[in-house]
Amino acid sequence: FIERTGSAIVYSVTIPRTAENRETAEAWVSFLLSPEGRKIMEDNGQSVITPAIVDHFDKLPERLKQYCREEP
Repeated sequence: FIERTGSAIVYSVTIPRTAENRETAEAWVSFLLSPEGRKIMEDNGQSVITPAIVDHFDKLPERLKQYCREEP
């Protein structure tokens, strides 16, 4: 028996202000946060925080807001 200790690894995603193809970046993040994207992550052993926790919810692209909430 091996006792394991530690905490979960938490990944994040962002769209840089200087992204050259913002529309494609938004589409990619939207896919990652969608039910289909979450299922792919979970099927590969990656836990998903749903809804995603964000800073500055008001600055999110509209298409991403449905998948996110701001940390209180």
